[in-house]
Amino acid sequence: MENNKVSLTALVSCFARGYHTVHSAKPIFNDYFANQLLKEEEKKMIASNWSNAALFFDQDKVEAFNDDEKLDWVMNTQCVPQLVSRSRYAEDHLLSAIERGVKQYVILGAGFDTFALRQEGLPKDFVIYEVDHPETQNFKIQRMKEMHIEKPDNLRFVPADFMKESLQVKLKEQGFDEQKLSFLVY
Repeated sequence: MENNKVSLTALVSCFARGYHTVHSAKPIFNDYFANQLLKEEEKKMIASNWSNAALFFDQDKVEAFNDDEKLDWVMNTQCVPQLVSRSRYAEDHLLSAIERGVKQYVILGAGFDTFALRQEGLPKDFVIYEVDHPETQNFKIQRMKEMHIEKPDNLRFVPADFMKESLQVKLKEQGFDEQKLSFLVY
C-alpha cells in the first residue's frame, strides 16, 4: 500500500456489503452498518466505477443496460458473492468458536469491517483486534468520529505495516494474550 493512500479495497468491500444488504431481496449477510461508514459521494463514485466495469466483464450482455442495471449485474455476479459469502462464513464460524471458548478475534486487513460495530451478546471478556495498515486504520477511526460512531470498548485497533513490523509484536502491544483461544481471519 502506498503511503498517504487509503485502501481502495477497504472502501469497495464496505460498499459491496452495504449494497448487498440494501438491494438483495433475501440478503445472506446483513451488514447494516456498512452504509453508515461511507459518505454519499464515495458511494456514488464506487457505484459509477462498478457500473462502468460491467462492460469489462460481459460487454455483450450489459451494453443495453442502464447504469443501475449495470451496477446491479456487476455487483451480483462479480463482486458481492465472494465478499459476502466470505464474511458470512467467517462470522458464522466465529460465533461457533465463541461457544467453544474463543476469547479473541483477530481480523487481518480489517479495512472497514463492521463486526465490532454490529456485535451483540458477546461475552464481556471477548476482545476484537482489527489489524490493518496505519493509513487505512487512521482513516477508519477518523470516519467513525465524523459519523459519530462510538468505538466499542472491546475493540482494539492494531496499526501494522507488515513490510516493516511484526504482527506478533503489534498484537501484544494492544493486549493480545497468546494463552487465550483466538480466532483469526484474513
